[in-house]
Amino acid sequence: TYHTEDYLAVLSTNPIEIVYRVLKQFNLSSDTRIKIVSSTDTFFSTNYPVSTFDMLSGYVELAQPISKRQIVTLAGLCKNEKEQISLINLDEDAYEKEILEKRISIFDILELYPSCELPFPQYLRILPSLPLSGLGRYYGIASNYLGNLKESDRTSCSVRTSNVRFHPPEDTKIPIVMTAAGTGIAPFRGFIQERAAQFVCGREIGRTILYYGCRSDDDFLYSDKLNKWSKLGAVEVKSVFSRQNNNGKKICLRFTLGRSK
Repeated sequence: TYHTEDYLAVLSTNPIEIVYRVLKQFNLSSDTRIKIVSSTDTFFSTNYPVSTFDMLSGYVELAQPISKRQIVTLAGLCKNEKEQISLINLDEDAYEKEILEKRISIFDILELYPSCELPFPQYLRILPSLPLSGLGRYYGIASNYLGNLKESDRTSCSVRTSNVRFHPPEDTKIPIVMTAAGTGIAPFRGFIQERAAQFVCGREIGRTILYYGCRSDDDFLYSDKLNKWSKLGAVEVKSVFSRQNNNGKKICLRFTLGRSK
């Protein structure tokens, strides 16, 4: 059962174009089925055939930046001496600039250093369980996955209960004071939406105040809905814009709270 401030846990998948790039790299078809047998705990489905497409799209994180230890491992698998030396000689500064900042993954290295012959089973073993990267642009597996879903698409999700203390009071007459900055407003939108619905139904609601801080009016998330609920009488919105019309001074939300009554 869903209650206000519970949340949906969505099982996302890696972008399909990246999955097909990996399949091509290892010369595998999407319907090739593999069975993993393991005597230790693993996040893979074991003792049951799973397609390589499902394995790569839903089980492993394809884009985590390659670690220094993994670079040494791949260098040892390079057949080309120049490529091997190039990988081994990555110093601290080069690793930071060329790997971490560009989010170069194990798969990216395999494309950049074609003489590196990493067997597919070993590739799976060194990948973490499910953010995706490619050269240049970084693809996350949360917002990108949800943003690319189309009407009628199906996805796996479940309702998860949030902290028992982080729910609106059952007694609607109890006042609520909320403070949020930026995207931190997201959970409180549910609080206010519920109070607005209760108010419309004729229930008595306690004073509901939202202190919201952001850089400027352009960053005011859900301002249309909050203005609507404010006009309805369900919430008092006290906004603080730290970089807008302050005569060059930076105003923080906590200073406003200290002066409020």
